[in-house]
Amino acid sequence: MKKKQLTYVLVTVITLVWGAIGYKLYLSFFSTPELVVQTQKANKPLQLQEAVADTFTLVADYRDPFLGNLSRRRNQTSSPVTKPKRQTRPTPPKPVKKIVWPAIQYGGLVRNKQNEKTLALVRVNEQNRLMKLGEKHGEIELQGIYADSILVSMNAETKMVAKGTP
Repeated sequence: MKKKQLTYVLVTVITLVWGAIGYKLYLSFFSTPELVVQTQKANKPLQLQEAVADTFTLVADYRDPFLGNLSRRRNQTSSPVTKPKRQTRPTPPKPVKKIVWPAIQYGGLVRNKQNEKTLALVRVNEQNRLMKLGEKHGEIELQGIYADSILVSMNAETKMVAKGTP
């Protein structure tokens, strides 16, 4: 009889615990949080302090760990070293040829298990084509086939095309 009573008590406790967990989950998903925003006005304007230049001298009168004697440069102060500015002529910018890439989309790869050849499903200007490594389609050459992307080149410029993106 005591086992039955203990079972009823434990079932009740477990039901209450899981009910509380379920209630918290329900509140987190289906209730809207109320945000309280408090604003404060600044009565006085912000005052900025100017930075003061810090000057110091280095005293390097410790023993040289390699030679075993004291450093020869005693009581020297370091001053900022300024490099002489060279006058350089501005070089005119080289005209950059803007290559207009056609719409390229990578659909996936097909691998032949018998001869280990890999083909890529490539869509160029709305035309589907199975291409192998090094194959050209117009001006576009397939240079690399990966599981998630392909590497294509056009007029000595390369581009990585991810799977599924135009």
